[in-house]
Amino acid sequence: PYIKKFVLPAAALTSITVGGIFFLKNHIGKKIINQAEKYVGVKEIHPNKGWTNTYFQSLMQKVGWQNGWDYCVLFTKLILLQTLKGKKKSAVLKLFSASSQTTWQKLLKYEHLGLYKISNKAKPGSIAFYKHMQKEWRGHADIVVQANKDQYKVITANGSVGVEVKNRRYTFNSDTFRLLGFVNF
Repeated sequence: PYIKKFVLPAAALTSITVGGIFFLKNHIGKKIINQAEKYVGVKEIHPNKGWTNTYFQSLMQKVGWQNGWDYCVLFTKLILLQTLKGKKKSAVLKLFSASSQTTWQKLLKYEHLGLYKISNKAKPGSIAFYKHMQKEWRGHADIVVQANKDQYKVITANGSVGVEVKNRRYTFNSDTFRLLGFVNF
């Protein structure tokens, strides 16, 4: 009777709580992906002169994009601002800029606040950051859609055509870019 009355309900409550926490963490990543997927296929007017979708262009201007600027990090900023709430959203406003390397350094500096985690492994909804190998002040950022042990799929902006889906490898260390890590909100 004691087990039925106290132990089983406590075990069920613990399972629900742990499962709920796991769901909420994954839920943020899924929301980030769902928001980013809305813009896949938006075409860029080369080189970095705007987009064929004027609504998307107005959104990018609101997050700080200017004519001629690279926009990969500002795209991730847009998606995070459309998805996150509260202190996490405030952190994105303060830490994300048009510069991937400045943004990465700020994220490293303020990770101790506990609003996000930096990792060397991708998970759905992660923001991947890269460094340019010849021009070290430059880089790139992507939004992770899927990940496994060898590679991950991303929604990338400012690639070759606008906003598109691409596959990346963790060993992404070409003559051009090197993977720095992933930020998980």
